[in-house]
Amino acid sequence: MKNLDKSNGIGKLALWRSGALALVAGSALTSCLPTPQQPPIITTINVPSFKVHDQSEVTKDGLTVSIQPVMDDTVRSLSQLYKVATYKTTRPATNMFGQTDPTQPPVPVEGKLELSIVPLPCFKVQVANHTGHVLRFTQVVFRLQSGSGQNYPLFAGTSEIVPWLDNVLNSNPQFGPSVAKQVMPGFTSAINGVPLLTRNVELLNGDVWNGYLVFNMNISTAKDYNDFLAATERLSLRLAEMPVGYTDAGAVSKTTEFTFVIDKLTAPMRVKCPAGTQEPSVSVCSKEM
Repeated sequence: MKNLDKSNGIGKLALWRSGALALVAGSALTSCLPTPQQPPIITTINVPSFKVHDQSEVTKDGLTVSIQPVMDDTVRSLSQLYKVATYKTTRPATNMFGQTDPTQPPVPVEGKLELSIVPLPCFKVQVANHTGHVLRFTQVVFRLQSGSGQNYPLFAGTSEIVPWLDNVLNSNPQFGPSVAKQVMPGFTSAINGVPLLTRNVELLNGDVWNGYLVFNMNISTAKDYNDFLAATERLSLRLAEMPVGYTDAGAVSKTTEFTFVIDKLTAPMRVKCPAGTQEPSVSVCSKEM
C-alpha cells in the first residue's frame, strides 16, 4: 500500500474525489492506492444525469439562450470548474508486511484532491444579445424548480460559493481544517474567476456571454448528490422578466422568458475503480479520462 518517491523520500498518496461528489464540495473523496499486483479496475457503469428535454438553445425577441446541465460525469471537461490541488498530510507507518506499526512516527505523504469548485448540478449558459440595446439582468428572475414544486435559490455571487466549499472541506473527516487551510487559497482564487450569471450581468448589443448558473440545492456530500438524483426526475429552469424593449424614456416596455425542462436519464460512463472493488459506483470510482 506504500508508494514512495525515491527522489525525496516522501510517500505519494493519491486521493480521487468520489464520482458523485459534485463536490460537491468535497463530496466524498476516497483513497485509491492499488498495489503493483492489483491494478485499478476499468469498467463501464450506468450513472444518472440530466439532459434538456427539448431544445437546449432557444432564440426569440432578439436573444439567444442556451443551457447545458453540468453533472459529475461532465464537469471534468470544464477547466473553470474542475480543479486539482495537492496538500501535505501523514499516514500511519507500516512494517514490512504492510501492517500498521504504532511504534514508528507517521509517514509524510502528499495528497491529491480533484473536485468541482461549485456545487453540482449546475448549468453552463450562453446568452447572445441582438436586441439592439443594452441587456441588464437587474430584474431578471432565475427560477429552478423540481418536478415536485421545490424551488432552489440562486447563488448570487462567488462570495457565497467560497464559504460553501470551505465548509465542505472542513466538515469532511477525511480532510478537515488542516487540508482546507492548504487548498482553500487556491480554490478561492479559482472560484472568484468563475463567471456567474447573476443580476449584476450586463450585455451590450452584440455581446455573447458565457458562464454558469449555480443554485443552492443543499448538496455538500456524495450522499447529498446521490439522494438528490434519486428523488428528482425533472427540473424546470426559467429565466423570466428579461427586458427586450424600452420606451423613449428608458423604461422597460417588454420582457420575455426562457424556460428549459430538464429530464433525468441514465447514461454509461467508463470509470477507474480501486483494486478489489466489488461493486463499482460513482461513490468509489473516478471517470476514466
